[in-house]
Amino acid sequence: MFVRDRVSEASGGTVVPYGYQQGFANAGGVEVSASQAVRGDVIQVTPAGSTDATAESMYNPAHSDSRLHTAIIRQNLGDGSFAVIDSNWNNNQLVSRHNLNPYTWASGSIIKIWRLGTASSPATDTDGDATPDLQDVAPFTPGPINNRGIPDYASTLSGDFTGDGKADIAAFYDYGGAQTKLWLFPGTGNGFAGPVQWWDSGAGGWDWANTKPVAGDFTGDGKTDIAAFYGYGGSLTKLFLFTSTGTGFSWPAAVFDSGPGGWDWANTKPVAGDFTGDGKTDVAAFYGYGGSLTKLFLFTSTGTGLAWPTVGWNSGTGNWDLAKGLAA
Repeated sequence: MFVRDRVSEASGGTVVPYGYQQGFANAGGVEVSASQAVRGDVIQVTPAGSTDATAESMYNPAHSDSRLHTAIIRQNLGDGSFAVIDSNWNNNQLVSRHNLNPYTWASGSIIKIWRLGTASSPATDTDGDATPDLQDVAPFTPGPINNRGIPDYASTLSGDFTGDGKADIAAFYDYGGAQTKLWLFPGTGNGFAGPVQWWDSGAGGWDWANTKPVAGDFTGDGKTDIAAFYGYGGSLTKLFLFTSTGTGFSWPAAVFDSGPGGWDWANTKPVAGDFTGDGKTDVAAFYGYGGSLTKLFLFTSTGTGLAWPTVGWNSGTGNWDLAKGLAA
């Protein structure tokens, strides 16, 4: 039931013999290594000799008919071991917590670790315990976070926006009529405080559907900020910086303006990181030109803005299809 409910729901009903791996892929899952796995990732094992991947997820170390097995990682213990939330272990039809090391299973077992979510919201320490936590980046409505089929009118980012050492969640929320608000869910160390409004575009001021945001400390002051590409149509794109004050966001400043015909927002996949090693977050953006030609542009942080982009990589024609790449 665990596999059927979670994988089938996430993948739009893709449940066929030995097809759960394709189900995770269809749901936008990214395969990661054991050393990269963090809390919230899903571990999936097809035991050697498994003959029935369509049955309930089950593993019985005393039986030879063990089936495709799926569990949620609670903690990466190292050396291939994980603390997990599991289902139907030893065919007991229960949900349980225990430690699991699939790399000790019989030779020939197939082990996959999947991450569901977006790469622009990396794993962050939300509870202050020095262990990265995986954020649910599915759309949700203000109030209780919901990841089950909610309309696509919100976008989330994680980071230490208040500068108190604990990660928070910031959420763009679309109110219609080109009005967008930014809400902050402050991290408390064992959860999140209720959302606080940190920015309001006003009616007609910001169309959320034209936004591609990333988070990082672009000013180098120890607080996470937001940079957002905004598309105006006609291949006109601007990059806005929302600087955190610790209690809100300054009014967004345009730090890049492509001019008409200069940059098609729809062809952009941005990612944030300190690419220069100076302690300030920069923005890198994959840009697709068609014909499987993609370039990677670097917007270097100046501390108060972002410098004009420079080309850091050119795939050459026919070598990289933007639609098939994932910025991480």
